[in-house]
Amino acid sequence: GSQRTIYIAGPMRDLPRCNFASFDRAKARLQKDGWTVISPADLDRASGFDPDRDEVTTSMVRDAFVRDVVALLMRCDAIAMLPESGDHPLSLCHVERTIAERFGMQVIELENYAE
Repeated sequence: GSQRTIYIAGPMRDLPRCNFASFDRAKARLQKDGWTVISPADLDRASGFDPDRDEVTTSMVRDAFVRDVVALLMRCDAIAMLPESGDHPLSLCHVERTIAERFGMQVIELENYAE
């Protein structure tokens, strides 16, 4: 079909509730515009992670990053960057953006995205 798939990238670690609320808001906006959305927050939930209960470990972050990059590369046509991405220069979302750019995916800056 013609429906395109987009990956939401943004900072998570060390933010309240792992920033799930920002991912959920972005997902709703993008779905309204017809995108199929892959959100790391949803992938975390599907794996059983609860940001209110579970501690984030380095190995968990590594596993999630591998999972997320595979989803980005295998399933997505575009990447959407959360507005707060620029405030967290060491966040893995910048690596995800670099990967998306390397493979010619469309990059959408959500701060400039029409509501």
